Amino acid sequence: MSALQNLLKSITNSLETAGRARTLTHLQTLSDRTLDDLGFSRALMSQGVSAWPWKYTQDVSNHYQATQRQSIGSAVEELQAHNDQSPATPRTHSEVAQGRAA
Repeated sequence: MSALQNLLKSITNSLETAGRARTLTHLQTLSDRTLDDLGFSRALMSQGVSAWPWKYTQDVSNHYQATQRQSIGSAVEELQAHNDQSPATPRTHSEVAQGRAA
């Protein structure tokens, strides 16, 4: 490689590193929830620019998505179970205050 090519490569690497540093600074201002939604790992981000691209590995991302779907499915089932039950008999304020059952 010629000296000019080495210089060009060095400048390119410096610009990429500077851009990654600016991106990291911005990403660190986001909430954990937003970072998770975007697939970024705050733990990797804490390692600095050298840990770029700060993304979860595909296995971790797939596990996270499967866990989220499972949690949502459980919540939907729980809500449906509550909706399927007969509604409670309304009680007056005085009945509640006296501790009477409906």
